Amino acid sequence: MLTEKMKVSLCEKLNTYVTRGNDDLNENTLKKMIEVFDHSLDIEPVQDVAMAPINIVNAIERYLEGGMEKAPECVEVFNKIEQYSKHILFATKPKLLNTTPERKWDQAHKNNSKDWELKDVYVEGLKILDEKIQLKKEGDALVDSLVKNPTIPISSLKDFYLVAYSTRNLEDHWAIKREAYLANKVILCVIMAYMLIADKYSTVIEKLYGYARVKNCLDIDDFLKKVLSEKQNKLNRYVPLAWIEYSKNNNNKMLLPDKVEELSQKHIRIVGDAGTGKTVFLEKIECLLAQRCIDSEKKYNLIPIYLRLIELSRQGLSSIKALFINKTGISEDEADALMVNKSILLLLDGYDEISTADKALKREIAIEVETLVSRDANIIITDRSLNSMPPLSKDLLCYTPQKMVQSNYKELISKYSQNEDIKNELLRKVDSSPEFFDRGFNTPLKIVNLVEICDFNGTIIEDQSNIKNAYIQFLFDREAQQKKNPLTKPLQRLLAGLALEDEESFSEAMILSVFSKWKTKLGYECDTDACLSLAIQLGIIVEEADDSHIEYHFNEDFYVAFLDLADRFGLIDLEE
Repeated sequence: MLTEKMKVSLCEKLNTYVTRGNDDLNENTLKKMIEVFDHSLDIEPVQDVAMAPINIVNAIERYLEGGMEKAPECVEVFNKIEQYSKHILFATKPKLLNTTPERKWDQAHKNNSKDWELKDVYVEGLKILDEKIQLKKEGDALVDSLVKNPTIPISSLKDFYLVAYSTRNLEDHWAIKREAYLANKVILCVIMAYMLIADKYSTVIEKLYGYARVKNCLDIDDFLKKVLSEKQNKLNRYVPLAWIEYSKNNNNKMLLPDKVEELSQKHIRIVGDAGTGKTVFLEKIECLLAQRCIDSEKKYNLIPIYLRLIELSRQGLSSIKALFINKTGISEDEADALMVNKSILLLLDGYDEISTADKALKREIAIEVETLVSRDANIIITDRSLNSMPPLSKDLLCYTPQKMVQSNYKELISKYSQNEDIKNELLRKVDSSPEFFDRGFNTPLKIVNLVEICDFNGTIIEDQSNIKNAYIQFLFDREAQQKKNPLTKPLQRLLAGLALEDEESFSEAMILSVFSKWKTKLGYECDTDACLSLAIQLGIIVEEADDSHIEYHFNEDFYVAFLDLADRFGLIDLEE
């Protein structure tokens, strides 16, 4: 509502006449306060003070443009401290003023009580003055002093508020000398009082302002109802697993989906191997926040925007912003503003799934995330490696999966098994042989896949190597059937050939060279870069990165299994 020119002019006047020499109210602080004050005027007002924000803006504009000559015209508006206070309180603490002032006033008089008398607004609501202060007496004395001597320093919130209080509603309350409004410093003290009230409630004001901006660009209810319709059923079998802050101090701070909104700073990396539940964790956060937005009576909530980074390669996009625009359907200018809006939480899933073949894209996305974090955007991003985004290590708080326990195993088995006999047998096995799960099935995806394999076979496979072979086959079958990916058959053989190299780690060039060798020997016509990307997505090949280079190695669960497959596919004979 305030123009940039008005903000600059207002800052200069306040700095010259009111706050100069006050370290707590320096120029940078003033600029931030003016910004919050401006946003407070943009919040939708309640009916009985509907014109207060626009009237205050118009008065400030006339005063800044016309100086003291225009001050008398602004008198009626520079005494709106009651209305502005009510405007802020209705927005930030609606329960405090849950009835209209008239009703509370009437009720107080019926009970022969004077408990209301604006104390909600002036004392209890704003927490500015204690009850012993004599508002009229102290306020009048301060204003009279300022009229006589404008050089008197004013620095405390109490004094600014007393000036505003004593110069309010001239016609209806006690008469104060009209020349008080001709004192430049008095006018600026009143404006400063408005700004200090806004600053006191800045956190909620920024949320309200941000939410309103989002609402202007996006049909929030329809957008979030679509999210719930698409994902709520999928999450019915969600098992709440905690993520632990990755810290050298071992402070073991936990992060759960329903606690995300309470975090003061939302710059987070969720790091874990394939199958540890990163995607489901983000989707649970997305649905919880979506439901809260729809159900809540608050005028501000955290709005989740879930983006799968693998779609960058699939859709030929080059930035998170482009994904954001595709998801929301808003314009590029709107996206620039909304991505750093405090009412938006960006849920960025799968930095590790960005095509390995496109190193430039991965680097650009890392830089974009770093830029968003520097602009204080709310971000949670998932990744498989702590070292894959080195520039961001100090800016993003990392969480890794909490070790699963027997109760987690049991809950997953109970929710996913469709065969009662298999379910009961697996539950008994958790009690009798917990080490069986601890060694080989210690992530949600592995448990779920074990259940599905056992359900499919109608029996529990006891041998770990047989289970791992069955699990690998399950991974590839699912990729082939659900995603119709033609690379699954050749990739199994190429990975079996890679296992024969008997190396602990590989460079990308070495993997692609081995893939090319076996591709030629076996007569396949597949894209070896795409094969490597798929192996990483499936969690079979693990990518480790630092500042200088990237190396790859087999997931330790799969190396022996692929050696067995090399024998079964006859690759050992071909190698000889």
